[in-house]
Amino acid sequence: MTGWDISPFDPDGLRLAPLRPPVLPWPPRHGEDPADCDACRGRDEGIRLDDRWRLSRIGGVGVPPALVLHPRDHFDLADLPEALVASYGGRRPAGGPPDVRPQGAGCATSRELH
Repeated sequence: MTGWDISPFDPDGLRLAPLRPPVLPWPPRHGEDPADCDACRGRDEGIRLDDRWRLSRIGGVGVPPALVLHPRDHFDLADLPEALVASYGGRRPAGGPPDVRPQGAGCATSRELH
C-alpha cells in the first residue's frame, strides 16, 4: 500500500507522510471520456446484467468476493438520471448529487460512478 501514489503513509515505518502540494489544474480523470473508460468497454460483461445495471467481480480478490455494481452507460454521479437513481433504490438530495449508496454502505470517494 505504501507504494501506491495515493498512500497517506511513508514507506519507512508507516508514519503519516507529509502533505504534497496540490496539482493544479487537476489532471483529467482516467475514464472521464467514455472512449477511455474501462467500465464502458465491459458494459456487456458481468455476473448479472439488465438493461440499466451490470454486476461484476473485481479480479484478484479472494474470499469474500468483491463485487461492483455499474450502470451500463457512462455517467458522473451528478448527471445520473432520476430513473436510474430510483431503480437502484437511491434518492437525490435537493441541489446535490444522488445518494445511491444502499443503507449501511460506505461513502463514495469519487464523483464518477464508473
